[in-house]
Amino acid sequence: MPRCKSCQKEITKFDTDICPYCGEKNPIDPNYETIDVTSYIKPQEQNYELYRSKSRKTAAFLCLGLGYLGVHSFYLGFRRTGLIQCLVSILLIAGIGSALFFTKAWESPLAFLVPFFVIWAVYMLQSIYYFKKDNLKDARGEFLR
Repeated sequence: MPRCKSCQKEITKFDTDICPYCGEKNPIDPNYETIDVTSYIKPQEQNYELYRSKSRKTAAFLCLGLGYLGVHSFYLGFRRTGLIQCLVSILLIAGIGSALFFTKAWESPLAFLVPFFVIWAVYMLQSIYYFKKDNLKDARGEFLR
């Protein structure tokens, strides 16, 4: 920024006629030159790639098919959420299935399918939510396409 010749306050380069602070006529020194800032800024590397946002449909289909394993959360970049979903699903299926199997309520190994289908139904509803919602974001904060 140039400075006024008389009051030494910073003025804009457009204040060539009168200084807005002291009223000096022609306040900018005629020998004033702007500094080339490009010599101070490092150029951006040329080997970069643009970020391609994740697909909403892919996330919805992953949630529908493999939601109980948290695959859709891993796809969107939410690793901790995906791991929690996977562990909770396995613990619920194993816990409720074991309770049904060992209490003789259902003496078949198919007792483990009941909690599995309940959990799968929950993720089916979440996949419908992914299909319908337009403003979902991935872990980087980018909107899903």
